[in-house]
This record gives sequence, structure tokens and C-alpha cells, in this order.
Amino acid sequence: MTKLSKNFNLSEFECPCGKCKAKRISLILITKLQQLRDRIGEPIFITSGCRCPIYNKKIGGHSKSPHLLGKAADIQVKKWTPIGLAFMADNNIRLGIYPNHLHMDIMPPNPSKYWLVKKYGQNPY
Repeated sequence: MTKLSKNFNLSEFECPCGKCKAKRISLILITKLQQLRDRIGEPIFITSGCRCPIYNKKIGGHSKSPHLLGKAADIQVKKWTPIGLAFMADNNIRLGIYPNHLHMDIMPPNPSKYWLVKKYGQNPY
């Protein structure tokens, strides 16, 4: 078990395809996640970290998804809504607010961009 920070391990970010074992993850993103964890005082569950291209395509991910580069994580926290987490997150990060999770990434050039998704499969508004 490779520890990345006080509360996060490398295995949490592994591609879930079960074949590639991709585990790339940005330490800048880990720092942002740890800051959020410290701020809210609750465990953060990584629902999607690094993805290989095959798995990303299988789940309908964007072909240029930051998950492919280890620069994104989708998270959930018990007792917190995705929008509530977004308010608590660092301002210098991109946020995607989905019905059941919060997407966080550090892709340039807009590190403070955010979007809302009302329903999966629909365009953000």
C-alpha cells in the first residue's frame, strides 16, 4: 500500500478495468484532495481515479478526459452533496458537479472552471 498523503493511498486511484492496473495520479491533485479532506473532516471516497483508454471508452468518458492522465478524480462523501463539496473545494481547481459525485481535475488552461450536469448524458448547463 503506497501512501500518497495522510488519507490517500495509490490503490484508491487504480483503473478499475482489472487488466491494466494503471495508477498514475498527480501529486498536485492529491494535495487538493487532502486539503478538502482536512477542511470537511470526513473520509473521501474515490469513485474514479486513473483510467486506461479502453476503460474510459467503455464507460463513455471523454476522449481527452483528465482521468487518462491521472489529473482527475471523481469523489463522494457520506452526508455531503456534490454541490456542498464544490463549495468547500479549493478555488484553483476545475469542478464538475454531477448528481451523485463531484469531479475534480487540474487540467489547464482553466484551473478554476466548473460545470453542472443535471442528468447523465445531457450537456452541462
